[in-house]
Formats: sequence, C-alpha cells, structure tokens
Amino acid sequence: MGITIVMLSEAIGVHRNTVSAIVNGKNINVTQAVLLASALGIIRVLVELTTQR
Repeated sequence: MGITIVMLSEAIGVHRNTVSAIVNGKNINVTQAVLLASALGIIRVLVELTTQR
C-alpha cells in the first residue's frame, strides 16, 4: 500500500509504537480497529459486516 507506520500512526492519532505492535500481531480493541479501518478506507466494509446479522 505504500503506507509507513509513522504515516498510519499519524492518520489514526496513536503513537507509532502502537501501530508497530498491531502490525506485529498485537490484539487491538474496537476503537483502534475502527480508527485503523477508517484510515485505510475500509470503514464501510466493517460497518456492512457488522450490520448483516
């Protein structure tokens, strides 16, 4: 995608160490997941998946 950890951390407003931990497999909470999805432009997909029950 061409996005660095620093770029992504700035986009979602968290420290770069947090994004690095996520990239390396650390579990994340719902808020972090929504911020990450939004920054990557996939928030609509996430919403659709959670409302199709």
